[in-house]
Amino acid sequence: EYHKIQAESLQADREKLQVERDQLKEVLTASERQRKMFEQRYMDSEAQLSDSNTKARHLARESSQLEQKFKSEVDLLQKSHASEVVMALDSKTKELEEAAAANRLKDENTKEQLMDQLAVKN
Repeated sequence: EYHKIQAESLQADREKLQVERDQLKEVLTASERQRKMFEQRYMDSEAQLSDSNTKARHLARESSQLEQKFKSEVDLLQKSHASEVVMALDSKTKELEEAAAANRLKDENTKEQLMDQLAVKN
């Protein structure tokens, strides 16, 4: 009788351990899925950041080209009448300053958005 009770107790312990083992396997599987999901989010964020850096370089290049164009137009204007030079120069300066400011704002906003996304995802 004693051995029968002990065997039943051992069987109950085995079943309890099996349930705990199954639960731990489920937790491990869920953790692994979550880890993979976070890794994918991180890789996506890195790709977005790389794209943003590429865009920033393009905007800087474009800004430099605009500046060169502006300088050459200024050189041409200096050879024309003084009042026309002043008016055209004011107009072009304002236009280029607005374009440069817009490019800087785009660059800053893009970087801030990506940093915010990266912070949220991580």
